[in-house]
Amino acid sequence: MNRERLESEQLDVYRTILSALDEGIVFLNPGVQIFECNERAEQILGLSRDEVTGRSSMDPRWRAVREDGSSFPGSEHPSTVTLSTGKPCQGVVMGVHKPSGDLAWISINSQGVFRPGETLPYAAVVSFTDITARLDAEKARRAAEQRLGEAQRLESVGRLAGGIAHELNNQLTVINGYADIIARGLPAGQQRFRNAATCIARAGAEASQIARKLMVFGREQLPQAVPVDLNSLVSESYEVIRPLIGDRIVPELDLDPSIPHVAADPGELRQLLLNLVLNARDAMPDGGRLTIQTSQSPPPEEATDPSRPAVSLIVKDTGIGMTPDVRARIFEPFFTTKPEGTGNGLGLAVVYRVVTHRGGRIWVESAPNLGTTFRIDWPEAKLPQEPLLTAVSDSIAASGDGRVVLVLDDRPDIVALVSSILISHGYRVLQADSVERAFETAEHHRGPIDLLLTDVIMPGLDGTEVSRRLTQQRPGLKTLFMTAYSDDLLSSLGVETGAVDVLRKPFQPQELLDRVAALSGATLPRH
Repeated sequence: MNRERLESEQLDVYRTILSALDEGIVFLNPGVQIFECNERAEQILGLSRDEVTGRSSMDPRWRAVREDGSSFPGSEHPSTVTLSTGKPCQGVVMGVHKPSGDLAWISINSQGVFRPGETLPYAAVVSFTDITARLDAEKARRAAEQRLGEAQRLESVGRLAGGIAHELNNQLTVINGYADIIARGLPAGQQRFRNAATCIARAGAEASQIARKLMVFGREQLPQAVPVDLNSLVSESYEVIRPLIGDRIVPELDLDPSIPHVAADPGELRQLLLNLVLNARDAMPDGGRLTIQTSQSPPPEEATDPSRPAVSLIVKDTGIGMTPDVRARIFEPFFTTKPEGTGNGLGLAVVYRVVTHRGGRIWVESAPNLGTTFRIDWPEAKLPQEPLLTAVSDSIAASGDGRVVLVLDDRPDIVALVSSILISHGYRVLQADSVERAFETAEHHRGPIDLLLTDVIMPGLDGTEVSRRLTQQRPGLKTLFMTAYSDDLLSSLGVETGAVDVLRKPFQPQELLDRVAALSGATLPRH
């Protein structure tokens, strides 16, 4: 009797110890069935003692999985391995589904219980710790690191793209400018050469569009947002887009007349819509249906001002769709699934950057052979809603009337091009391909200088400082800046778009003449 009491007391002590542990403990017999467990095991597994005891490691109700999501067979459970080999197991990670449906991740250790002289255990003790929170935290950390890495990679791409675009814009200024001069200057009898010059100009214009897309990645500032009537913009753009999609695609507009104005730049909205429509067209080589919708929607979760309602722009096609792998990469710069030579991989990347910078959100739903739907949510405009005016100007062939323009750019080819255009239209031109030469030229020129036409970023002093110093010497001097750089870099140099006159490279000769005439006071032709 005393021995039975002692064993009972020892068992109570063991149970008390087990109940105090933060680890789940289960005991299994040689048939890998659980015959005892502690309270912590019940809590981790989401089962009562009665539900735990009697279960085998082979029981399919565990629905055990590995970290990669594959099934964890009962024959490989730590308890099974220990009971069949006598070897302990340490730190085995397993996911176990609770009756509630939640997935509990546990780290398992198993140890055999041996009788003297025997090589195989007659029981196994399995301890396990709930590591769900730790794994979730590690998963969140890895996701954050991945997002940070992606952001840093995109930032690097942005700097690279901005630099490439700057050099490309300088080259295109020369290419497009001389192509325009040649095309306009050749007599009618030289039709072959006129066509060649026109083709050069057309290719240059297309390259300019690529450069503008690249510039999106090299800047943090976007054009000033204004209230835009999205329905009107879509309707107007549709007239231009309709011929581009071909006769085999059936288009449909579904515009909600009750939506408010959105805060955006009209130009970027038109480009965004065009990119999505052309992608949809390419996804339907055998024809299909293209739907463009607008609707009111809740504010995006990550909008800078959650109180602002959002407006949805939806572009839906019935095309070939995308696999999950492709869908995960479509917004990456330079990623494209189109054949070589037919896509530059910038269209959707530009769409994503513009949308996110405006505080909007973009969703994509797609599956192979089930089409694709892009949904973009834009914040509603808070600004006063005024009609948008489209500036339309006639071509101006201004006469310089001998007005003096000081042209400064560190690229001699651009100085030569600009000077040639201005001289041919009646301006007197002072040329400088360095800051030092500009100051020397201005100092030795005894007459007035009506306009300084200068690049913004050059070796030595930037154009804004050159303008400041020359304006101090010549108070009536006006300045027109030229630049192939983006707004954010100009802002860092004190040049705010809208506060000063900026001529964006690449520019056409006519645009140059219009801007110079407006600032220098040159005589405009009478109409």
